[in-house]
Amino acid sequence: MTGLLHDLRHGLRLFHKRIGFTAVAVLTIGVGVAATTTVFSVVEGTLLRPWPFPGSERLAVILATWPERGVTSGSVNYADYEDWREAEIFEHVTVFRHGARDLADGSGEPERIRTLHHSADFFETLGVAATLGRVPEAAEYGVGAPVSVVGVMSPELDVLPAPLFVPLRPTPRRLVGWRDRDSFGFNAYARLRPGQTLDQARAQLVSIAQRIEADYPQLRAGTSADIVPLSDRIVGNDTRTILWVMLGAVGFVLLIGCVNLANLQLAGATKRQREMAVRAAIGAGRFRLVRQLVSESLALALAGGAVGVLLALWGIRLVTWLAPSDVPRIDHVSMNASVLGFALLISIGSALIFGLFPAFRATRQGPSRTLADAAFGSTTGPQGRRTLGALVACELALAVVLLAGAGLMLRSVASLRDVDPGFDVEDLVTFRLTLPSARYEWGQPLADAYAQLRGRLEAVPGVESAVAMSTLPLGGGGFILFRAHLPEGRPEPPDGEEVSANWDVVQPSYFETMRLPLIAGRGFTEADTDGSLPVMIVNREFARVMFGSTESALGKRIRSWRDENIYREIVGVVDNVRYFGAGDEIRSIVYIPHRQVTWRAMSIAVRTARGGDVGPEIRAAVADFDPNVALASFTTMSRIFEDSIAERRFAARTLTGFATLALLLAAIGIYGVLSYAVAQRTREFGVRMALGAKSNDVLGMVLRDAAITAIIGTSLGLVGAIALTRVMSGLLHGVSATDPVTFATAVAVLGSVAFAASLIPAVRATRVDPMKAMRPE
Repeated sequence: MTGLLHDLRHGLRLFHKRIGFTAVAVLTIGVGVAATTTVFSVVEGTLLRPWPFPGSERLAVILATWPERGVTSGSVNYADYEDWREAEIFEHVTVFRHGARDLADGSGEPERIRTLHHSADFFETLGVAATLGRVPEAAEYGVGAPVSVVGVMSPELDVLPAPLFVPLRPTPRRLVGWRDRDSFGFNAYARLRPGQTLDQARAQLVSIAQRIEADYPQLRAGTSADIVPLSDRIVGNDTRTILWVMLGAVGFVLLIGCVNLANLQLAGATKRQREMAVRAAIGAGRFRLVRQLVSESLALALAGGAVGVLLALWGIRLVTWLAPSDVPRIDHVSMNASVLGFALLISIGSALIFGLFPAFRATRQGPSRTLADAAFGSTTGPQGRRTLGALVACELALAVVLLAGAGLMLRSVASLRDVDPGFDVEDLVTFRLTLPSARYEWGQPLADAYAQLRGRLEAVPGVESAVAMSTLPLGGGGFILFRAHLPEGRPEPPDGEEVSANWDVVQPSYFETMRLPLIAGRGFTEADTDGSLPVMIVNREFARVMFGSTESALGKRIRSWRDENIYREIVGVVDNVRYFGAGDEIRSIVYIPHRQVTWRAMSIAVRTARGGDVGPEIRAAVADFDPNVALASFTTMSRIFEDSIAERRFAARTLTGFATLALLLAAIGIYGVLSYAVAQRTREFGVRMALGAKSNDVLGMVLRDAAITAIIGTSLGLVGAIALTRVMSGLLHGVSATDPVTFATAVAVLGSVAFAASLIPAVRATRVDPMKAMRPE
């Protein structure tokens, strides 16, 4: 330890003498550590930090699946849940469904709060207790139990999809509907038994699903079940992939910085070979010399790490501000002990990466050989230059990978921005509300109330039209319903093939307000009531899948055979819309008139005059209609569109920033190595020019060496990019993971930067004075 401290003190004295080198080294490591620590803090906070549930590794989500349809994450059936409990597959299992309540304290406007209606074993499954008060008791899950707040849960439970937990209280009639084997309206959490694996639980779930399919072949044909860890379900595959890709990308930036410092250390070690030789001649062993150089690298790395931690405090705030709001636990990301430990670890690792190799190279020759070379002014020689060139090639390879990844994400986001959502998203204000059963009777009175609300909204100055619908497109929210359909004359499964589609219940003005083009037939009218002919309008995709063409669909009768099971005539065909976001595939959608299927919870879209801000007036119109109804999710359709690509936009911005930083570091590396190489070859260039070489010959020689290094680096980078960007394939839209345009652009950008960084040292080499270069030292 005494020797190590002596080495550190010696290194600090040298750093004071080489203040420029020290500042560059500390800043390079600081930037790399800051970027890496910032991204790791997000990964730690969202993926690695334990979830706020005891034994969270045993918590899982149960999903219904239809493998033949490609559906892998559907909601579950309540009767299936009862079967799982009876079979005692799990230690605990619970189901819940989403809802909302309008709450007010009497001091202001009512507020709409998301609710999670859960079965009696919900909190036992999660293994949590109330922070204040208690969780509901068994009697409070019965019909007619009073609704009151009995407990407050930990704030960490905000990872769950609602802040208000309400017991399920099914009436006998409602319970009959829940138990229909073709009704899938619940989510399910399960706690595995100690020692039980997901594969074991999955096998039991599949076995029960097969039995149910055999008992109900028409209702459950092709239905199975799956189970996944709760953490995977909460975070989501896209978010998980983005975060790991970001961590890998920022790791590349840190490696490029380390390679730059290794080059600087190699150059500095070459200048210190005489010092090392003298030390070796008076008895210092190679280990002692290596320890000295590595200790200096460690001091630089720790200083850079300290700078990096300070920069990371700002970086964490920036990343959490830029990140999409729906990234789980993003608000809890912080500089905690784990993140600080990671920063220390990568600082020490950086010291080993950029310090060990130069140290071993500087001490590999014996003292006599080194002193002799120094006496005759020997340079590093071709082998030393090849070593430096190899390190630069590594920098360039890493930079190519980052540039290709950033380019793919940028092109993907550009492709998403150019997506035609199928309707006009501009100048549309949206919100959600529910008309309570206590004041609005089911059926036509409820439909009349929504018609009155529409009229009040359309009377607002600056409003062109308004409409209510069960679900907003582009993933804007609402009640999402997925149903299977059969045309008239086709037998039921398994003998006939059904066509699945999303249901959207809409008012007659839907297509005009959304500016969704009508391709054939007619739209809905106020005459489409529960006493008239049952009708529906389908989108182009549904018409294609079920009937082969748009023209063939008009006038046909189809039924949602597992649900309402009545024939509806197709009276119109409209264009396709993106249902779950800008990056969503084209899906089959059917539209049903609201007066024929009344819906209590609806989403509202208001078409305003271009550029008009009528938000306060819209809120006032709703309050005038019913002051006790709360508005939720008040936003614009343009914002919904932007939110649907927020994750990819965040990834593109971050990767672009890292790629730019990598490009800058690579340029500095090329410039530094070539500058050093030119300085070391000054005598060689002088001799060549004395023997008749022209300036252009010397210029071409230096640029040729740089070009060879750049070609090798970019070639290696392309191979790495092809391999690594495949990991991002699930995040891309409108561009392949091996897009040749993106890869060619990355190579062209890097080549241009490499040429610019090489030009100054190359020009300097042409200005060597042969007489001065050959003058004896």
